Amino acid sequence: MGEVGRERNVKVKVLCGAHGDNSQRISLLESCGFEIERYFLTMERSLTDPIPEAEFPEGFTLKHIDNEVDAAVWAEMFNQTFIDHWNHQDITVESVKDKLNDPKYRSELSLVVVAPDGSLCCFL
Repeated sequence: MGEVGRERNVKVKVLCGAHGDNSQRISLLESCGFEIERYFLTMERSLTDPIPEAEFPEGFTLKHIDNEVDAAVWAEMFNQTFIDHWNHQDITVESVKDKLNDPKYRSELSLVVVAPDGSLCCFL
């Protein structure tokens, strides 16, 4: 693929994956010149256990998104957080505002962490 891309002056990118315990597939991909670019984790927790109260460093607080004020910062945080994910496409401030104003949107589920200087530093 790389050779064809160079001949035609076209950037070629092939993505594939393997579970970490599949050593044969990993060896095959490495023998074909593939390199590990990123890892993924699958995380889980019991839904029957109580969820502990969130703990933040001193000065950091949790709040709900203020639709108009926070949309631009939220979009930028999202874009920077997922920029290295496969097939990432930036979202726009307008698309965030559309989602926040959708009648089916559940604002009680959209939380952000505010740093001591008042800036948004994390979304949940």
